Amino acid sequence: LRESGDAAQARTLLEKGVKDFPAQPSLVLELALAQSAEGRQQEAVNTLDGLLAAQPSAQGYALRAYARLHLGDLARAGEDAGNALVLEPGLATALLVQARVALARGEPARAEAPCRQALVRAPALVWANTTCGEVALALGRTDSARALAEQALRLSPQDAEALRLKERVINTGARP
Repeated sequence: LRESGDAAQARTLLEKGVKDFPAQPSLVLELALAQSAEGRQQEAVNTLDGLLAAQPSAQGYALRAYARLHLGDLARAGEDAGNALVLEPGLATALLVQARVALARGEPARAEAPCRQALVRAPALVWANTTCGEVALALGRTDSARALAEQALRLSPQDAEALRLKERVINTGARP
């Protein structure tokens, strides 16, 4: 349902599933993912708090890190990303959260290594391409940023983040 565009109905069914089967971590993760996709980041954090207290998982920490990043809680997002990487070294989502936290703190050089690692592990992930493009742009590497924006748009032509990155690259004077 979520993939067909009915995110609200998918979330409602997942909420019922979690209520009926609270011991199913995969349902809890799916619910948190649905909440996050709808922009309900605090709900996703709350959903994942219980799961992670009972059963730590790399995916759970990475998803909570992503939600906290979007809530602006950089310290806790970074902590959750670190916990995810302890459990699953190289987890792309956690690496990208680390890169985004470093960017948000104005430290693009610190963002470069985790971003590269994530892009190697998940080259078809639009978020990896856009994050690495943002890092490249922040480091003054407009040609790299342009190439990453173009790759992101090849993967998902209507992705809002990729379109914004492309526009930012163009506004820096780099050839489109």
